[in-house]
Amino acid sequence: MLRTPTWMGHTAKCVVEFDEDFWKVQGLSGFIYSPLGPLGEMHDASTQTQAALFGFLHTNASTENIEEDVKEQIRRLFPDKVKLISNIYFMDWRDEKFTSSKHDKKGLSIHPQYGLSLNHFHKKMFFLGTETAYDNGGYLEGAIISAKNIATILTCK
Repeated sequence: MLRTPTWMGHTAKCVVEFDEDFWKVQGLSGFIYSPLGPLGEMHDASTQTQAALFGFLHTNASTENIEEDVKEQIRRLFPDKVKLISNIYFMDWRDEKFTSSKHDKKGLSIHPQYGLSLNHFHKKMFFLGTETAYDNGGYLEGAIISAKNIATILTCK
């Protein structure tokens, strides 16, 4: 398991919550690609009750002043909307010892082969997640497939 690369384990994620989803009002999708950053790409992460954008940090971006740097990026993109920021959440997966291995810090050069068969636990302990899926490993679909596989095992007892 320690040799299984964590998908996106080399990066950091940031969620910016806003008082309103102004980009939707403007007819925008919320998808932003930025070579300048610090967030290299952003996506709409709004729920029914909370407006939010999430993004992946450029691998070479500094995290020292991440909140101010993210606010500056929002200011460049939407000059009058910085005041609508209600919260900024930041998670650097490279620093998570239970999520990311030392091999993840350098990032991936190709999409890895995933899939993990742990039959030797005799259906007493299960591992699931995108990295355990043989089909669509590394993607959200892989996590869903992995969860469905475990659910099938548990319901067939």
